[in-house]
Amino acid sequence: MKKTALEIYALAVCFFTVACFVIVLGLAAWHIVELSGPNFTIRSDDFQRHESDDAFREWLVSQHTCGDRNATLYVPPEGSALTTARERSLAKILHAERRRALQDLVQNFFILCINAVVFAFHWKVAALVRQNVV
Repeated sequence: MKKTALEIYALAVCFFTVACFVIVLGLAAWHIVELSGPNFTIRSDDFQRHESDDAFREWLVSQHTCGDRNATLYVPPEGSALTTARERSLAKILHAERRRALQDLVQNFFILCINAVVFAFHWKVAALVRQNVV
């Protein structure tokens, strides 16, 4: 069975769309993990600074001094105020992580839809060429 250039082209496009589909599907799976478990997927430094009040206090002080020796000494909140500030900060980070994961998941969905259309079109072209319709 002799293949024409058009059929080879159409099948090659189908092959690459399947490869793209597999890669994007893997990324989408990771984004679902990010969406469902942002505590697991946040950056390591964000996790470490929110692990305890002491770590959060150190981070706050380092953020407010930024190496400026002439700056007035920053006094971070203490006790329950520090814990509340840390929990609010962590909640903001988790919200941002979920939002980014959802954005990435929607982007993956669009790529998969376009990929499916390109695959279906080229698969149909290859089938028509095989039947000598084109």
